[in-house]
Formats: sequence, C-alpha cells, structure tokens
Amino acid sequence: MKKVIIPITLIALIMTTACYFIVTDLNNTPKKQEITKENGIDEKLIKEDTAIVIYSNKDEKILNFQSIPSGERYALHISGTTELSDQYGEILSLEQVSIGEIVDVVYSVHNKTIRSIQVSSNTWTYSDISNFSFDHNRKSMSIGDEQYMYADNVVIASGGEIVEMMDINESDILTIKGYNRVITSIIIEKGHGYLRLQNDEYFVGGWIEIGQEMIKPIESEMLLAVPEGDYKVLVSHKGNVGEIDVRINRDKETKVDLSEIEIKEVQKGILAFNIIPSYATLMIDNENHDYLETIEMEYGVHQLSISAPGYKPISNFIKVGAPLANIEIELEEEGNDSSTSNSTSNSTSNSTSSSSTNQSSSSSTSYSYSLSSSSSSSSITTSNTVINASEVKIYIDGPEGAEIYLDGSYMGIAPVSFTKVTGSHAIILRKDGYQTKSYTVFIDNDEKNVTFSFSELLEGSSE
Repeated sequence: MKKVIIPITLIALIMTTACYFIVTDLNNTPKKQEITKENGIDEKLIKEDTAIVIYSNKDEKILNFQSIPSGERYALHISGTTELSDQYGEILSLEQVSIGEIVDVVYSVHNKTIRSIQVSSNTWTYSDISNFSFDHNRKSMSIGDEQYMYADNVVIASGGEIVEMMDINESDILTIKGYNRVITSIIIEKGHGYLRLQNDEYFVGGWIEIGQEMIKPIESEMLLAVPEGDYKVLVSHKGNVGEIDVRINRDKETKVDLSEIEIKEVQKGILAFNIIPSYATLMIDNENHDYLETIEMEYGVHQLSISAPGYKPISNFIKVGAPLANIEIELEEEGNDSSTSNSTSNSTSNSTSSSSTNQSSSSSTSYSYSLSSSSSSSSITTSNTVINASEVKIYIDGPEGAEIYLDGSYMGIAPVSFTKVTGSHAIILRKDGYQTKSYTVFIDNDEKNVTFSFSELLEGSSE
C-alpha cells in the first residue's frame, strides 16, 4: 500500500511545480517583451531616408515623399511629437516645409508616423537661375558654362504643386537642388503669365518692348509668355510710340487694349556709323544704306544687318531712342574665336539699354555700340529657329477648340498644323472660360512630322 501512495504523491508534486512555472512564465512574458523592445527590437521598425517632399496636406497633416536613393514614393503622417527643423537645427513649422525641398526624414515603418524631418545638409542648392537650357536627349541642364545631369524622376515644383518639365519656360527663375552632382528637384520660384494684345491693327508691323525682358515684332492676335512682374510696355510703329504700365501675374492673362494707348508724335534720331571694315554693307530694315553720311531714322526698334567678305556677318536689332547716336561696329574676321566677343557682347547689352534712357528731342545725347557677329542683347528676345523648306509639319491635335500660339504668334484653332520649326519653343493654349496654359517643347531637326496632344485645359478664368 505504501508503494502505491509514494508515486502518486510524487506525480502530484511534479504537476503542481510545473503549473507554477507555466503561470510564472506567462506572467513574466509581457515584461520580457517590453524589456526587449527597450533594448532595440523596436529600432528595427524605424527608418531613415533622404527624400524630396512632393505633396503636403497641412489640414490632415500628411506629407508625401520621393526617396532619392530608391525613387520610391510613400505617404507619412505628422504627429504631435514630430520634430521639424532646418539644416541648422532651427525649428520649422509645417508651412515652411515646401514642395521640392530635400529632407532627411526619420519615421516609423509600423504606423507611418514621422519622428523627425530636417532640411538636408548633405545636398546642394543653386538659386536665382535665369540663364539655363535643357538637353532632354542627354538629360542634362546647362547653367551658364556649367552642365549638370538631372535624374530620371526629377521633381518639378511650381506654386506648391508638382508640374512637368514642359511647364518650365525659358523666362522663369529657378532654384535647383541636387544630390552628388545630379539634379533631383527643380523649383520654379518666379514663373510667367501672359500678355494679350487687343485692337492692335495700327501697330501690326511695328514693335513691342516689354521692359528689358523682350522686344518682338507685333503680329495680329499675339499672346506672349512674359515673366511675372511689373513692366512698362512700349509699342511703336513708323515712329509713333505709345506706352502703358502693366502687371503680369503667374499663370494669368493680362489684356492690353492698344486703342487706349496715347500715341506720341513721330520723333526721329540721327545715326552716325563707323564700321570696320569700311567696305561692309549696311542694311537697316532690309534696305541698303550709305553710312558715309548720317542716317535719319524714326524712334523705335530697327533690324540691322552688316556683312563683308572674310568677316562674320551681324544680324541684330538697334533701338533709336535719342536725337543723336554714334555707332561703332567692328566685324569679327572669320575663323577668329578670340575672347573679344565676350566683351563686345557685354558692351552691346549696356549700350542697348542706355539708348532708350533719353527720348527728349531738346538735348543731343550721343551713345555708342560695339558689335560683333556673336553679340546679342540681353534685353532683346528673338526666335532663332530653323524653318524646314520641306512639307514637314507640326500637328497640334488637342485640346480641341483651343487657340494655339507658337512663341506668341497665333497659329490657329486645334486641331491645327503648321510648318515645322526646330529648336526650343513655347506653345501656348488658350480658350475662353479656361485657364491659359503654356508648354516648352524641343523640336528635333529632322525630316519627320511632330504631333502633340496636350491635356485638356482647366476650367476657370485666366485673367
């Protein structure tokens, strides 16, 4: 009897001991997990990234990012504990984190909540860029004499929104941001609006000057893309001059009624030329002139062409805006690529600007030009395009019913086609009741037709 009791008692004791340890282990398990998280397992759920801000919803406190290393796009939430700072560690508000900004972000992978955002100090920024061009075949951007590659998924931002590369106009002012030497985001800091001429019949064939930004021949039904800002607009035709002050707002259309402009009396200035070599041919407004004597010209803009055997020809514009002008022109010999052209180009820009400073006939102001075949004035905008002699066309299929303008010139109502022109051009789309829109396109110099079909215009007034 004793032999049976002892094993049963032992078994009961073992089972009681086992239950005690199981219950004790269950009670201790949460504590062990908490300690383990504190010791680093939770850190595996925290991710760091260098990314571009591509969307911001301040009401719902949501930010979208595009990762620079991977190109991945993702959305994160801002909580009450999220830290925001600039590259120096100074506190920022959410409103100060702009679209296109490159930031170092730390966030929770588990709940997609941002722990901290800091404007990255490991990237570079260039601001106030106006002298730029793009080579989309090579995916490069030229800024002055420097050249940079841009990323395949480069972010373009304007007015707090993501836009396309075609939305950049050559007159815009840009900020670029990059990682290593690659441009990752381009921000349009100063954009462009549109200047529309009305009742322009009298001035067709004359010239329009928009501040120091642009000089163009006046055509019927023009619509020009102009940098946003305040301007004094001058129109001239056959010596008659009128002017008006205008404000250009971004993405908005400003109308100028030329019939309301007060026209001033015809004024003329005297031009005295000194051209080297002395046997060069001088053409003004496509007419041959003998420059051994002074030449009387009406106030305004005139087209000037000079050529001589063995020298590079000049084709430029000259503005008559003073009673007397002494104009010195030295042609550059063919094959001479000396650094002289740089200094003469700067002289041209300064002289052209000064020629309009005195329009009073009561004084005799003299000014000089020093031109070379490579010179061009910064205050004059022209379209140096190549027009193919063949029947190669540009087709604009849509948006249907929109007015189409090429570099400010009216081309017709979409769908429309016109002779192909090569190079970089601004195509403007306009339709009553819709917002005016422009795109910058590059047309290759080949014998192929080009077709564009742009997105539908957004409803709303463009004024």
